Amino acid sequence: MYKPWKVILIGIFFLLLLDGCGYIFYRATISGVVGKDVRNVKVNLKDKKIIEQGRNRVYYPEGAEELANEALQILVKQEQMITDYLGIGSEKTGVVLIQRVPEEVRYIVDSAPRRWAIWPVAVDNLQVLSHASEFDDLYWTIIHERTEGAIGDALVKKGSLYSFNRETRWIGDGIAELLGFRFSEEYSPIAAAYMLNSRWETIRKVSQRWNFSRYNLKEFKGVSGSIKENKRQMSMMNRYPQIVGANYGMSLYYWAALEREKGPQTVKEIVLKLQGIKEPTNRNIEGVISDIAGQTWVDRIEKLDVNEALEFFKGEMELLIPMLNKGLRSQERHIRMASYEVLRNLDEEVFDIDPSGIPTTAIIVDIYPGTSAYKAGLRRGDIIESINGELIQSFDKFLKEIKNLNQVEVKVLRGGKTKSFEIESFAGCRLRGIAR
Repeated sequence: MYKPWKVILIGIFFLLLLDGCGYIFYRATISGVVGKDVRNVKVNLKDKKIIEQGRNRVYYPEGAEELANEALQILVKQEQMITDYLGIGSEKTGVVLIQRVPEEVRYIVDSAPRRWAIWPVAVDNLQVLSHASEFDDLYWTIIHERTEGAIGDALVKKGSLYSFNRETRWIGDGIAELLGFRFSEEYSPIAAAYMLNSRWETIRKVSQRWNFSRYNLKEFKGVSGSIKENKRQMSMMNRYPQIVGANYGMSLYYWAALEREKGPQTVKEIVLKLQGIKEPTNRNIEGVISDIAGQTWVDRIEKLDVNEALEFFKGEMELLIPMLNKGLRSQERHIRMASYEVLRNLDEEVFDIDPSGIPTTAIIVDIYPGTSAYKAGLRRGDIIESINGELIQSFDKFLKEIKNLNQVEVKVLRGGKTKSFEIESFAGCRLRGIAR
């Protein structure tokens, strides 16, 4: 048995370890949890075709030519925006198009040239993007990472600021979020609305959970005078993914608000002038911002109003909702599906939306092996088109009807082709509504 004083010392040691290495500990823990149910899939680039333009490259399998060309043009436009908006160059970037597999996976790319940033984009149908998250991957996430890398590279090459350290992450990630938003706003309302809603939700939940109204952007975390900081860090560690979303959202708000008041040229001037400072201290960074944007914007770094940020996101979402409604009337089904996916996840009490009148059907999001439906041939990702020859127009009505159905003919859409199956029931199928 340990003596009481030894137990106390061991406890203090572990508390200090967690306080100083909380992020590493959390990453190790979450990796273990994720790794339990997620298997890795290696992606070999040697069997992929390649198309490229300038500093942009896309790897793709047979049959994905159309989507590959679309992805390449997106990358080219991203590169141009980074150059025009910030006045700095973007590194070479590659995208890998891979078919989504039934189980949730983590993708590992083999044979990836080290000079390229490789971003796997998983899609159910390699001809089109069909989920809101896939639009986000190509239109927002990739330009975020490209922008952050370009900022870090430009500042490091000048022997100056590094955008990924604790003091300056809100600059690299914040400006990267700003370009992700602006690019998606111009080219993909689906991606813009998908990510803005995510940022709005996480900021709202985090601020309510810890009851704070001001945000310390410089330290990339929330500030509350009612809770001691060490306890706050420990409790936040258990909600790390949510905290990251709020951090990114508040950083985006800061730069978007500065841009709105001072103009896009101000953001560019700040980035270019940061290359000239020799030591990346907060004081030097604040000096650059003060010289270009004014002391008010330095003060706001440590006292950023959460409610103002929430109103900003709400206002931007309200501007995007009409575009999503327009997407519901698109002749292209994948646009209708992705637009509906975003709309149905919005808070109906906050936003003026009514998805009840939208024609919907069902998609199988999960199916248990061994069930009659699985043995008959139904699979995850199948879109239910009709039951006994009757076209489905309402997901809610469909759910009620299938409770009393036995031995039915089901037509599904799979990979762009219609297939028919005879099944006993939908028992063991997890279904979700999608736009027709």
